[in-house]
Amino acid sequence: TYRALADRAMESSLDLPEPPRELCFSRGDLVRDSFSVDGFVSSCRHHASLETLRTDLGVYFNTLKSALIELINQDYADFLRLSANLVGVDKVIGNVANPLTDVQQQFKSVKSLLDEATGIMETKLGDRMVMRQRRAILERLMSIDRSLVKIERMQQQQQMESSVDQQIIERMAGEFNHLQFNVTQCRQLPYIESIRPRIATITSGLQHHLQQLFDVGLSSRDVSTLRRCLRTYSLIDKSQAAESLFRQSRVSPYMERVITMTNLVSNPKGLSGVYEIILDFIPSHCSLLLDITASPSLILIGQTAPLDFNDEPVTGFDFLVFAVWPEIVSRLEAQLQTIFAPGDPQAFHKSYLTSMKFVSSFERLCRSQSSVERLRSHSAYKTFMNRWSLPVYFQIRFQEIATQFESALESPISIVSDDSHFFLQVTSVLWKCLHACWSENVFLPSLAHRFWKLSVQLVSRFAVWLGDIISSGYQERITTDQLVQLIIDGDTLCERLPSFFTEVVSPKLEGITDNVQNLVSGNGVVGLRELLAGVIGPLGDCVADRVCGLCIGSLDDAKTIPRLYRHTNREVPTKPSIFVDKVLLPLQAFLNTHGSMLPTRFKDDWTARCLNAVTDRQVYTMACRQTDRQTDRQTDRQTDKKMLV
Repeated sequence: TYRALADRAMESSLDLPEPPRELCFSRGDLVRDSFSVDGFVSSCRHHASLETLRTDLGVYFNTLKSALIELINQDYADFLRLSANLVGVDKVIGNVANPLTDVQQQFKSVKSLLDEATGIMETKLGDRMVMRQRRAILERLMSIDRSLVKIERMQQQQQMESSVDQQIIERMAGEFNHLQFNVTQCRQLPYIESIRPRIATITSGLQHHLQQLFDVGLSSRDVSTLRRCLRTYSLIDKSQAAESLFRQSRVSPYMERVITMTNLVSNPKGLSGVYEIILDFIPSHCSLLLDITASPSLILIGQTAPLDFNDEPVTGFDFLVFAVWPEIVSRLEAQLQTIFAPGDPQAFHKSYLTSMKFVSSFERLCRSQSSVERLRSHSAYKTFMNRWSLPVYFQIRFQEIATQFESALESPISIVSDDSHFFLQVTSVLWKCLHACWSENVFLPSLAHRFWKLSVQLVSRFAVWLGDIISSGYQERITTDQLVQLIIDGDTLCERLPSFFTEVVSPKLEGITDNVQNLVSGNGVVGLRELLAGVIGPLGDCVADRVCGLCIGSLDDAKTIPRLYRHTNREVPTKPSIFVDKVLLPLQAFLNTHGSMLPTRFKDDWTARCLNAVTDRQVYTMACRQTDRQTDRQTDRQTDKKMLV
C-alpha cells in the first residue's frame, strides 16, 4: 500500500498542472530534462519583462499549491490507514524468518555432504582411470614384447627356409603393423627406447624379405606374388619403400643405359628416338605393376584394364609418378644438359617441342586422372618444366625479328621484286616478320602471349614509322611513286591482317585461354587496322596535295586568254581552251601511272580533291581579276573627272 501511494505521488509530481494561457511560459518549459534557471529566464526575456515573469511565476506558484493541497486531500485517508496496517508487521516477519533460517542451514549441511561425497567419488574415479591407463599401457607393452618375440621367431624360421615364404612374410607384416601401432601409443616410455635396436633389426629384416619377394615377383612376372607383396608393403605403410626399390632395381639401370649423350648423338631420330626408348620401358617393365595397382573404375579412356577384375587393386602406389618420372628427370638433367640450352634457338625449339610431346605421351600412359594430377604436382615435374629457359629463347627470337625489321626501316625505301603482295622492301619484311613469329620453327605455345605482343609491336612500329614520314618532313625526300606504293602496301596490310590472324594465328592458339582468342579475333585486330588507317589517310593527303599543286601550277596560262581577245575582232570561243587539257594533264598522267594499282576509293577521292582544288583556285583567280577591273574602272573615272574640272 505504501509503495502504491509513493508511486502515485511520483506520477502526480511529474504531471504538473498546465499554467494559464496568458502566462509567458508553458508547462513544457519547466519539465524538460535540460531545464536550467538561466536558460528559462533568458528564453522568457525575449517576449516578456522581468516584472511580468515574476508576476506569472507567482500566479503559477499559487496554482501548484492548490494542486498539491488537492492531491493531499485526495490521498489523506490512505495515509491514515497506512499506519494502522503496519501494526504487528515486524512480529509476522520475525515468525517467518526463523523457519526460513532453519531451512537454509539444513540446505547448507546437505550441500556440504553432497560435495564431500562427490569429491570422494571423483577421486576414486580418477584413480580408476589412472589404473585403467596404466593397465592399457602394460597390456600394450606386453603386446609389444609378444609381437617382437613372434616376429623374431618368424624371421629365424624364414632364415632356415631356402626360399621366401609368402605366408610367413604376410604374418610378419601383420604383426609388425600391430607392433608399430602399439609403439606409437607408448613412444614416450623408456621401455620403447630400450627396444629401438630390436625394432630396427626387425624392420630391416622384414624389408629385406620383402625386397627378395618383390624381385622374385618382378623376375617371374608372378601376379599373385606381386599382389601379396604390394599388399604387405601397404599394410606396414611402406609404399614409398616399394617405389624406391623399383626405381633402384629396375628404372635406374635402364635409364642409365638409355639416357646418355652417346645415344642422343647416335640415334637417327635424335632426342625423339631417345624418348621413344624411354617410353618403351613402361609397357615392357611397368605394365604388370600398373595392372595390379590400377582401379578399373578410374582407368582413362584408351588404357588397358587390369589383368583380373575379380581381385581388388592394391591402392596407395603410383610407380610411374614416384619411381619412373623422377629417375627420368634426374638422368636428363645430369646427362643431357645441352637440350635445355637456349643459345641455339633452332635446337632449343626442336628439343622443347619434342620434350613436351614426350610429357604428353607419358601422361597418357598414366592409368587415372588422379595419377596425372599427382604427376603435375610432383617436384620433379616442376623442376623439368622450369629447366626450359623460355624467356631467354623469346628474347633471342625477339632480337632476330626486331633487328631485321629495324634494319629495313632504316634502309632507303626500295622496291622488292620477289613479293607478289607488296611493292616495297620494308612492307615485305614486316609481313615476313609477322609470319616468322608464328612459324613452325619459331612459335611455342607457352609463349603465345609474348609472340602476340611482338606481332602487335611490329605493326605499331610500322605505323609510327609512317607517321614519322609525315611529321618530320621526310616525305619531301620521297617521290610520289614511293608515297603511292607506301599507301598501297599499307592498305594491303590492313586488308590482309584479319585473314592472317584468322588463318595463321588462331590455329596456333587452340587450347589457350578464351581471353587470348577473343583478343586475336576481336578488338585486337580492329585496333591495329584503325592504327594503320590513321596514318594512311595523311599519306594520301600528301599525294593529293602534290598532284593538286601540279594541276594548279598550270592555271597561270589562263591569265593570257583575255589578251588574245581584247581589242581584236576574233570570234567568241566555242571550244575549251588549250590550257584546260594542260591543267588536267598531271592528274591524267598520275592516274595512268598508278590507277591500275590504286583502290577505287583512293582514285575517286584524290580526283575529286584535285578537281575541286583547281576549280576553287580558278574561281578565286577570276574573282580577284574582276575586282581588279572594277577598281581600275573606278580609278579611271575619278581621273577623268579631275581632268574635266
